[in-house]
Amino acid sequence: MFTMKTELKTKKRLNITLSRGTWLTLKEEVPRMQRSFFIDQALKAYLADKKKAEIKEALIKEALENQKEDLEIVNEWSSVDQENWYQIY
Repeated sequence: MFTMKTELKTKKRLNITLSRGTWLTLKEEVPRMQRSFFIDQALKAYLADKKKAEIKEALIKEALENQKEDLEIVNEWSSVDQENWYQIY
């Protein structure tokens, strides 16, 4: 588990450029000593959402690519599915 002291050692100082409107909003909404934390959390949330969207897109693409093969497998096994399995027991 990270302590505040350990976490501070793992930080990296950056020099970033923001649009004037973004800067004014940040200045108005977030207290001065909390801006780095706010930007860090916002960036983490943005990247997590982006990663989820990429995974979802990849899953949809894979499903569409495999659709024909999946239908062939369903058709191949449909006769087995329609058997009266309950009679076996």
